Amino acid sequence: SDFYKSISQASIAAVGNDIYVFGGHITYYSRTDLSNDNLYKYSTLTNEWSLVNDELGGNRKEAMGVFIDGKLYAGGGQDGGETSDFHEYNPKNDSWQQKASFPIKYSNVGSTSIGNKGYFVGGYQRVGPNGSLYSNKLFEYDAISDVWTEKANYPGGSRRSLVVESYN
Repeated sequence: SDFYKSISQASIAAVGNDIYVFGGHITYYSRTDLSNDNLYKYSTLTNEWSLVNDELGGNRKEAMGVFIDGKLYAGGGQDGGETSDFHEYNPKNDSWQQKASFPIKYSNVGSTSIGNKGYFVGGYQRVGPNGSLYSNKLFEYDAISDVWTEKANYPGGSRRSLVVESYN
């Protein structure tokens, strides 16, 4: 059966009155090591969930995502290896568009947005069969120009799975 038991390591962003959850690690009753590219929407107005779109450019878990100007921006993460692709989801026409790739291949990157810019800090990359590399880098994404800019490193040391929030 395709019914899943749980989803972990998914990403989340809010757009208006809706909450979007995308990607994640799926634990099926019959198989336990799968990632997905599903995009689910929860409507706070109707108290209902729906599968919106499943074309996030490939399966992934531990992805990053932000909401900017009515659109959802998502990418990175990993599915057997870290990815750097980055995409824009437009809920008005239910479509994805590929954008400039994240400058490095990391998963578990903390993300938030301020105005028309997204900010992405920290992250994790597997190195070899038993190694790992953590980051303290901060990148800014300009949604208008589709350009990434490296900013000052996070002074608290290298981190992964940071929880980041902003109030606009």
